[in-house]
Amino acid sequence: MSRASICCLGVTFVFLMFVPACRTASPGPQSPTQLAASASRTSADVLGRAEIQSVRVNDAYEAVVRFRPEFLSRRSMTAVAYLGGALPVVYVNGVRQGGAEVLRSIPAGTVVEIRYLSATAASSQFGPYHAAGVLAVRTNP
Repeated sequence: MSRASICCLGVTFVFLMFVPACRTASPGPQSPTQLAASASRTSADVLGRAEIQSVRVNDAYEAVVRFRPEFLSRRSMTAVAYLGGALPVVYVNGVRQGGAEVLRSIPAGTVVEIRYLSATAASSQFGPYHAAGVLAVRTNP
């Protein structure tokens, strides 16, 4: 075999190895509704309407306890010691409401989404002093 044919075979081999890797694994474009439903089903930090309505619960607190009890667990005590509060702060539609007990006053049927934000994400969105994070609740208008 000549040097040119070996080189040609090498280039062909490399080409065939990398072309399939360039294919996307996505089944195709999805609508915003499909993307939102998929995100809320797969994210451990989001509790969506579909999950909440799949069982009979009275309020947002019961939904969190049932599906995402880790949202209410104590966070890093080092951070808490400096910034106060061991449980996440609850925001409803972007407005600070208080502690986890606020969730008891939100009817489950009105909840669109409950999202846990880490201390870092909460501080960038809502400002400092969220050492235990934030439970951001979106409700129907």
